[in-house]
Amino acid sequence: MNSTKLGGYLLIIAPLLMLAVFMFLWDAVIGSTSEDLKGQEAVAAQMDLAMENITATRIIASLAGLGMIGMLFGYTFWARSVQGDDKKAGLLGTVAALVLPVAAAAIMLSMDFHFAAADTWLDGDKENALIVATVGDSIATASTFVWAFVFIGIAFTGIASALQATDTFDKSISAIVAVIATLMFIMNYSTIGDAGFIIFLLFMIVTVISGINLIRRGSVATAKSA
Repeated sequence: MNSTKLGGYLLIIAPLLMLAVFMFLWDAVIGSTSEDLKGQEAVAAQMDLAMENITATRIIASLAGLGMIGMLFGYTFWARSVQGDDKKAGLLGTVAALVLPVAAAAIMLSMDFHFAAADTWLDGDKENALIVATVGDSIATASTFVWAFVFIGIAFTGIASALQATDTFDKSISAIVAVIATLMFIMNYSTIGDAGFIIFLLFMIVTVISGINLIRRGSVATAKSA
């Protein structure tokens, strides 16, 4: 299996795993808090729920984290396949291949904050646990800087891929990825309410389709080199 096909499999499996966790497993196993709660109150309520079954919480949180990191690694492999000075817009692929792992590292750090908060909570230091959890939550869900890197990297990958594509489907899906990532970059600095979830869901679907296309592209490359 070449790196292009591996990236494709990651772009298929990781978003499906994330959707399964966020749309079904989390509420079914851990539960949800009131949407009226904000800031540290919301974090405290979620921590209370999470501590009721810490083992299940750690497993499900790890699955969600693996889905997110796996998706970013999938996009990184895609970016690497379109980078190079001898390719159209290859510089965009190079930039994307650099910034996406950096963003993934920041998200992994936010996960560590959450796990550290859980351990601190179990030790009885709830006040400091809430502070640590709030910081981790902010990095994972509200940090415009981290997510700007994510969406810039994905948009650059889509643009470079679209310019290098040799067939209509490949070109089209790559261009759609670039457009949606650009929209999400704009959303990152604005508040547009419920439309944000719809665009995010569309992004997940397009990511899966991109994974299928990347596997196809990798198979073609393997056949040509054989």
